[in-house]
Amino acid sequence: MDLWPKGPRKQTTRARSPPLTAQDRSQRQPLYRCSPSPVSSSGHFLSGIRWEDPHFVRDGYDRRLAYAQSKTANALFALHLNSLSAATGTGPCAFAVHPGSILTPLQRHIPREEQIAQGWMTPDGTPAPGFKTPAQGAATAVWAATSPLLDAHGGAYCQDCDIAEPATTEDMLIGGVKPWATDPEAAARLWQLSAELTGHARAGHARAGHARAGHA
Repeated sequence: MDLWPKGPRKQTTRARSPPLTAQDRSQRQPLYRCSPSPVSSSGHFLSGIRWEDPHFVRDGYDRRLAYAQSKTANALFALHLNSLSAATGTGPCAFAVHPGSILTPLQRHIPREEQIAQGWMTPDGTPAPGFKTPAQGAATAVWAATSPLLDAHGGAYCQDCDIAEPATTEDMLIGGVKPWATDPEAAARLWQLSAELTGHARAGHARAGHARAGHA
């Protein structure tokens, strides 16, 4: 598709708009809001945060549990990020998103036989009933990032372009959200652990110390 018609373009001039004043900016409403929407999944059903061994040093690595823990972590990240934004009034809402079960290159390292045994596809390679296309899976992330319907529901875990209900079964295709992925105390604890592991907690303490010294 051509964005411009063929042939020479007509030169046009347009009067320059006056610069926005501070009052203009305060009254200007965005066309849509864009919120952080970390991708979780029903994989979180298999594990909360392994507080005693988050890196699988003691028990040995398990790829399924590692994936599950990471998806719980993403849901808790959104929950605490939203609480920080709400407390300071300086950031957008945040949401966790479950896109649904989708066959993508994410499964490229899982043998086809295992995918069939897991019930993800039929022997001829057709996705199992209940699986989504990539476009269908992306819909919830786009909705969570832009829909004003969620303005009063920051931190929610979203699924199928809606706020997920508490999970009442272990069926990942039905989905829902487990309580360990919506626990505010666990979310705050994980945020602190992440800050310590990445050095941000120490940097924050150092900046606070410099600030206090500057006011002394």
